[in-house]
Amino acid sequence: MKKRFSEDQIHKILKESESGASTPEVCRKYGISANTFYRWRSKYGGMELNDLKRMKSLEEAQRFIEEWRTFYNSERPHSSL
Repeated sequence: MKKRFSEDQIHKILKESESGASTPEVCRKYGISANTFYRWRSKYGGMELNDLKRMKSLEEAQRFIEEWRTFYNSERPHSSL
């Protein structure tokens, strides 16, 4: 099952790592893979919490727009009328 982390949780995990905790230790504590941790760090590292929330909401909006665009640009049976 895929676990979703909130912006607050991601920020807390990254800050804990920045404060000196080792990466494997942080990953074990929160049950995340090292790949997930490094992806978060490269994407959100150094951001403040407000910036992180803004970035996540923009990503959600882009995902919604892309789904909408795909749906409305697909050929439908009644489109030939």
